[in-house]
Amino acid sequence: VSSKLVANSPRAVQITGRGIPSDAVAISGNLTVTNETSSWAIFVGPDAVAYPTSSTLNFVKGDVKANGLTVSLSGGGGIYATYMSNRGNTTQLVLDVTGYFRGP
Repeated sequence: VSSKLVANSPRAVQITGRGIPSDAVAISGNLTVTNETSSWAIFVGPDAVAYPTSSTLNFVKGDVKANGLTVSLSGGGGIYATYMSNRGNTTQLVLDVTGYFRGP
């Protein structure tokens, strides 16, 4: 999954139904950030958060940086990603799902 993110605007990413079963409750994978216009961080979680208080991946401008993650899915089977930066900045985010966890 690849998405362009705009600073402080949570972006929904549907996970289930794309090779991941509908009863999945979490995923594991690799998150990569590239083409960022400014340094800072990415937050990934099951809820849309415009101004998160924690981050999933920190980076400096010009780096192509990756990080492993395990994240819960929303009730609809998706996640939200937020680029934590100053207004007007953008970045490209790539998520490679490597596994999933099923609910009871």
